[in-house]
Amino acid sequence: MYVNAERVFVDWLYTHSINVAFLSVSLAHLLNYDTIAIEALCAGALLHDLGKLLIPKNIIQKSDKLNQDEMELMKQHCTLGFNLIKDLGLAKETTDIILQHHERLDGSGYPYGLVKNRISENSQIVMVADVLDAITSYRPYKASQQMCDVLIEFKKNASRYPEKLILLLDTL
Repeated sequence: MYVNAERVFVDWLYTHSINVAFLSVSLAHLLNYDTIAIEALCAGALLHDLGKLLIPKNIIQKSDKLNQDEMELMKQHCTLGFNLIKDLGLAKETTDIILQHHERLDGSGYPYGLVKNRISENSQIVMVADVLDAITSYRPYKASQQMCDVLIEFKKNASRYPEKLILLLDTL
């Protein structure tokens, strides 16, 4: 239901969620996740940007850089999404992704500035898949870039991302 709502709300948001789920599951297979763990990961990856349904569409589709107020509103999508689904009985492994996918290992992420192993492993997988798809896909505010640009981003900001996952990208 929620994933379809993304498609109706903004088409590229739906495509992004599908891509992030595919990339996340691919990484999980390489990490030898079992079927149950992959299901929880896939659900979280599909729903990771759910909170964007509660952000005004003119901000989601803005073609210019977001101003500070708009960016602060956009950063709320993690907690907004979590609050939408927290009472649905989903696995913690799934809900953690919705809340933590913009955290970074060095504490520079949001919404809580979590560091390293305070960020769930599933969230770390989706973090990497989310960045990979965001860079290589069109957005109203930027053109799509190449995979080499993703690798440059990860190398430039190595302290933010899990090294073992970045190394696995070469095998996809």
